[in-house]
Formats: sequence, C-alpha cells, structure tokens
Amino acid sequence: MSDYQNAPGLRWSILKHALTSPLHYQHAATTPVKPSAAMEFGKAFHVHLLEPERQAELVTVIPDEYVTDSGAPSKSKAAVAFYEALRAAVADPIAVTSEQITRIEAMCAAVRFHDAGAVWLESATVRERALFWTETAKGQ
Repeated sequence: MSDYQNAPGLRWSILKHALTSPLHYQHAATTPVKPSAAMEFGKAFHVHLLEPERQAELVTVIPDEYVTDSGAPSKSKAAVAFYEALRAAVADPIAVTSEQITRIEAMCAAVRFHDAGAVWLESATVRERALFWTETAKGQ
C-alpha cells in the first residue's frame, strides 16, 4: 500500500476533485486526509480479508480501557500515552476496538463462507499489487 501512496503521479482519488474545480483539486492534492473511524474500520477489514498474514503487523486492537462507552478514544493519561506510543512505533497505525475486530472477523467469515467469495479468495494468489504505467503522447 505504501508503494502506491508514495509513488509519483496522479491517482483518481485526488484527480476526481478537479471535476468540481481546480481549487478543489489543489486542496485534495495538498491536504492530508485524517482517516475517519469508518476508514480505519475499512482498512482493518481489508487487511484481515486480503492480507491475513499481515494483520498482526498492521492492525492494533485498542484495549477496552482506552475506549469510551461510545467507542471514542478515551482522554485518560494512560490512553493518551497508549496512542502516542502506537503512533511512535507504527508510521500509519490501523487501530480498531475489540468490538470492531469481532465484527470484522464475522464479515471475513461471511465472505469465506459465500460460494463465490471463497472461490475468489482461494484463486487470487496475488491480492495486493500496485500497478503503474506512463502515458505517452499520441503518435509517439
């Protein structure tokens, strides 16, 4: 994933903002996106389903005592220290709650149980690969 994110060039996720205006494109190209809780959940699901051998390396389950009843990060000193240590140890941590990891595991099981999902997962020997190409001018 980092190969793709760090590669030079244009990507649709940024370029599509030019359809609104050049200023929207400029903002999207120069302003880092702070991942939402839904984005973190999606990244964790992606890793669990498509890169299960890397889940221990990439996904951290937040201890329950560092999460409020609403699911938000706790502001306690211990929780703040945990999050700071996590960000210091991992460049782009994917952090989810124990409740979320339970849902992710159930979602992965549902995909693996589904006839077409199981066939696709077993037949896809390469699941993550960044692809790049260079456009040449017409006639060259």
